[in-house]
This record gives sequence, C-alpha cells and structure tokens, in this order.
Amino acid sequence: LLLGRSADAEGFLVESPSPEGPRRIGKVSWETGELTWLVADGRVNAFATLGPEGQLAWSSRPVDQSGFTLVVRNPKGRELEIAPNGGDWFFPTWSTRNNRLYAFWLTPNAGMKVVSMLTITSKAMTDSMKQLHLGENGSPAILHRAVAAQPVIQGLPPSPSEELLFWHPEEKYLVAWNPKESTPYVLLTDAMSATHDVSGRYIISTSRDLRYVDPSRMHQSIRLHNEVAIPFRTSDGSGRFLVLTPEQDRVAVRALTPAS
Repeated sequence: LLLGRSADAEGFLVESPSPEGPRRIGKVSWETGELTWLVADGRVNAFATLGPEGQLAWSSRPVDQSGFTLVVRNPKGRELEIAPNGGDWFFPTWSTRNNRLYAFWLTPNAGMKVVSMLTITSKAMTDSMKQLHLGENGSPAILHRAVAAQPVIQGLPPSPSEELLFWHPEEKYLVAWNPKESTPYVLLTDAMSATHDVSGRYIISTSRDLRYVDPSRMHQSIRLHNEVAIPFRTSDGSGRFLVLTPEQDRVAVRALTPAS
C-alpha cells in the first residue's frame, strides 16, 4: 500500500498499485485498522482527497491510455467528471471550508495550472472555474512537489479565509492563493510548509526553523523553534499542534501547545 495524502476523523487514505497496471483507492480506519476499498474498477486511480462532507475526489484513467480524468464522488455516491482535454488532472485538493475543489492541470503543451471550482453539479464545476497559471515545462513530479508538504486533513477548524497553500513551481515559494485574487501571496521566502492556528495566523516551517507569522504583518515573524520542524494541526480545541523534527536516524514527534 502507498500512504495517501488525505485523512479525516474516521481514517486515512491509501492506494494499492498492481503490476498489471490498475490502482485501487482505500481507506483505513484509525480505530480498527480495517481497510475498505473505495475505488476499485480496474482503472488507474490515484491522488485521492477527502472532502468536508464525506466527498471523494481523485484522478482516473484506463490502464492502456494516458490522460487523467478528474472524478468527484458526493456522499450519496453520485459521480461527476471533468475530461483531461489532452492533458492530465493531478492532485485534487478539497477546501476545508466548503464544496470548493482545487486541482492541478498539466496542459497538452506541458503548461501548469491550478484550477478552483465548486462541485455541486457538473455545470457548477465548469461555470465556477478560476485558473492560476503556474509556468511551463511542467511534469507530474514538479506538481507533486507543489502539494507534497500540504496534506488534506478534514475535521479540523477551517482556515479563516478560502485559500490553497502550495509550493509555486515557477516562483519557487510556498504561497497562499484565494480564487478571488488574480495572484497568490508569498508566505515567507524560505518557507517549506505551513498551517493555521486557531486565530488564523500561520505556523511556518522554513529550511532553518519554525516561525509564527501574522498575515497582516507578513514581513515580521517570531521564531518558535530553532531547528527544522514540520507542524500539523490537531482536533484539540486549545490549538495544540504536533511537530515532526528530523534527528540523526529518526523523526521526533513533539507537541506544541499555546501558552494559557
């Protein structure tokens, strides 16, 4: 099994590639460890993400063909699709606030775009699309770098504003993009990953340390930890975080708790 990039209060996603080509998507229960297959139709299914109301989105293509279609399944099992149109859909990412879905599109000429859309109906998906151009000479590996440090975790307090955090492949910065804006904004020039605290401020991991940033004062930051550390929010109402810190031959897991 390959560990997926999304989880919720019930469990986490996994993928199962086979030598023959098909790939299945499953979900593992936190409590029991039981694996339930969610997508197993003989196609190559990948990059799945969970929605805030139990939705599922993923990329899918026939084993013997190129071009990933974007598939969205609502809680009642109804599926919507957007064709690849000569390109590929990669790494769909649900908002934690509403039914908005983000996905990366690799165009037929290797251009890169991130697209935002509502997922109520097929027409709504098309009519609500907002696009942000990310540069040329794209590849699946480059787009994977864009989302690798930003998992989709549902069931946590939503971000204070609608946005997608990702690594911009052309600008080489971690950015936040609101679909209402034509351009994203850079969090910190050396940021690697980021998440929100309960007040809407960012906790940002850089190549040297862990920093606390107020979005209204992006040129200022407070150092929280003087080593590389990757923060993850928890469902704890007090705003507690888990922090992963690399050491010599292991990764240390620590708690970061706001002062009372």
